[in-house]
Amino acid sequence: MNRSLTVSMLSLVAAVTLSGCDAILPIPGVLEKEYEWTQLEDGTARKAPIVYNVRIEFNGSKATIKTHAKSADGFVDIRSDTYDCEVFNADAFKCHFAGDDFYTMENGVLHQVLWSTERTFRTKYVLFGRAL
Repeated sequence: MNRSLTVSMLSLVAAVTLSGCDAILPIPGVLEKEYEWTQLEDGTARKAPIVYNVRIEFNGSKATIKTHAKSADGFVDIRSDTYDCEVFNADAFKCHFAGDDFYTMENGVLHQVLWSTERTFRTKYVLFGRAL
């Protein structure tokens, strides 16, 4: 990709994000939202930091949540799970997946409760498959 196109696309991302219009995202294959959480403690057979990247695709009241995990030792896991969800709007939903475990988004911030521990993810943008 040439430099002027990259600069133009980054300008577009900045304008959309700063204007508060990022609810139009994702644009599949071009510009997508991704959520990231980093575990700072070692996991079972995994060395910290363990970085979890999550992408969410909606189809009505169903959400497909794709998770990519990578530890300090390298690749860990890729998962893709589909859940029934309560979708309130583009920035608010709740998906239960096992017992008391769930994903929820409030005001555009993704949270996960897993084994009674809450994780708060930060939002990232991915342009043509590359993190910005």
